[in-house]
Amino acid sequence: MAYKTIIVLMNESENVRSCVEAAATIAKEEDAHLIGVAITGITRFLKETVTVDKDNPHIVPFINVLRKRAYQSLEKFDAIA
Repeated sequence: MAYKTIIVLMNESENVRSCVEAAATIAKEEDAHLIGVAITGITRFLKETVTVDKDNPHIVPFINVLRKRAYQSLEKFDAIA
């Protein structure tokens, strides 16, 4: 069975580099697509917040931090892959 797509969950774990490298090796051997995925955690943040109002200016900075962390993870994926 050949793999067509390999997805790597990017996070802040210590072994994320080795996971990406292993996935990249397999993707290359299988001629497969390699995709990095980063989860922002925004839905969990909003669920745990008592007052959920997307227009609340006080929530925006927290959401931006979560997005920034996700983008940084994907940049790290690109650099490793």
